[in-house]
Amino acid sequence: MRSAASRLAVAWLACHLGAGGLLGPGAAGLLGAGAAGLLGPRTASPLAASLGRLEHAARRPLPPLPAAPARSAAEVWVPDRWVPAPHGLAHVPGHRERPTEGGEVFVPPLVSCTATGHCAFHPAGRRPPAERRLEP
Repeated sequence: MRSAASRLAVAWLACHLGAGGLLGPGAAGLLGAGAAGLLGPRTASPLAASLGRLEHAARRPLPPLPAAPARSAAEVWVPDRWVPAPHGLAHVPGHRERPTEGGEVFVPPLVSCTATGHCAFHPAGRRPPAERRLEP
């Protein structure tokens, strides 16, 4: 008859070295079979049950994202462009603008950067359409 310490050591080896561990996936069956003979009938411990529930929750697929807000048909795409800036030409990334009353458009917050690395933040607001303005 084996001692409790030797049964515990075999169980530890079966858990940590098998199933893709140091000995590879094929070793799990061999160690598991050897451990089963030494440990006797297996009973689920509270820790094993908790770890099983945790693994099941971690592998569950994520819920779907909510639908994206519908874009207004009146929104206009303004492609990337270069505009004059104090430190040279500044790159303004492409963005959508929404027309407002009075012939102006609502421009989202933008960041423009020059080739030398000077960047500027431009807050959102109402401005003339892109083809009639020099700033972002």
